[in-house]
Amino acid sequence: MDKYKVDIGLEVHVELSTKTKIFCGCSTKFGGAVNTQVCPVCMALPGTLPVLNKRVVEYAMALGIATNCNITKHTVFDRKNYFYPDNPQNYQISQLYLPICTKGYIEIGMVNNCKKRIGIHEMHMEEDAGKLIHDEKEDASLIDYNRAGVPLIEIVSEPDMNSADEVIKYLEELIDIIRYLEISDCKLNEGSMRVDVNLSVRKKEDKQLGTRTEMKNMNSFRSITRAIEYEVERQIDIIENGGKVYVDDTLVSSDNYTSKSGSTIITLNKDYVNLLSVGEHTLKVAFNNGGEATTKFTIAKAEESTSNNPKTGDNIMFYISMLGLSIIGLAGAGLYIKKACQRKMYMLKYYPWQESIEA
Repeated sequence: MDKYKVDIGLEVHVELSTKTKIFCGCSTKFGGAVNTQVCPVCMALPGTLPVLNKRVVEYAMALGIATNCNITKHTVFDRKNYFYPDNPQNYQISQLYLPICTKGYIEIGMVNNCKKRIGIHEMHMEEDAGKLIHDEKEDASLIDYNRAGVPLIEIVSEPDMNSADEVIKYLEELIDIIRYLEISDCKLNEGSMRVDVNLSVRKKEDKQLGTRTEMKNMNSFRSITRAIEYEVERQIDIIENGGKVYVDDTLVSSDNYTSKSGSTIITLNKDYVNLLSVGEHTLKVAFNNGGEATTKFTIAKAEESTSNNPKTGDNIMFYISMLGLSIIGLAGAGLYIKKACQRKMYMLKYYPWQESIEA
């Protein structure tokens, strides 16, 4: 370990405490009955147009000022196009080219009363997706769209942290600032704050950063700490044994999920899967204990699939049949890997505005 340096950057997603969603007037209240906080706008029905919530911009600017960022005078939104079953638009309204805040920093306390500056690369506004609910009894995945369109700020740090301890101090300082501004409650257990950890390992004499892996959607300090510790050990072990860390190791994603044992489970990467053609494919899955398993899966066009989602268009839906594997995780693009089965996606059927539209 003394020969290596760890570089860590975070992507922190914060749900804002606005009363309504970012582009429509639906409530953002947590815990509502499924699909009761939706409307034609956040369900992306034809002919609807988004209208920006002014309060979201004010909150983003306030956080940018509090974290020493530059505020972009001319900012725009962009479409991030991809298919998620819980994203009815088939794209996310986000900010890529002109985020509202850039080049800030937060200072964290170190030993001997020293301060360390953690750079903030950017902050941008975007909308959240819905929530997948996996029903093992019915062998299906249900979708609750109440969360679709809830406003988010994503805070992207520079890779300036070098340990799990520094990561926790950075998050604690960020939470203190956000709660002081009263722009979010930052309740990790309710999903109003989620953390993606980007981590790489390199030898201390190397100037260039190592190949990063990403651990996504973690919602507790404990899981973040344990995942970092495990991933550092895993990457060092690969390098020590003459191997090379890949973003998609053995056709497996860098999207990692923390298990009960504190290790990370490697799952499919949506960007990799999007490159695959329609048809049958074979995937080698590498497990943390050194074991391997092979599985086959099929990619089919939406019109050939069992999906009831009316917004799929010509996008590709993914169905995976596993051979002798138990559940290992939920990955992007609606991939839910389950032992020896094909999963179906269903939209929960209750829409409070349906009768008025039909009338």
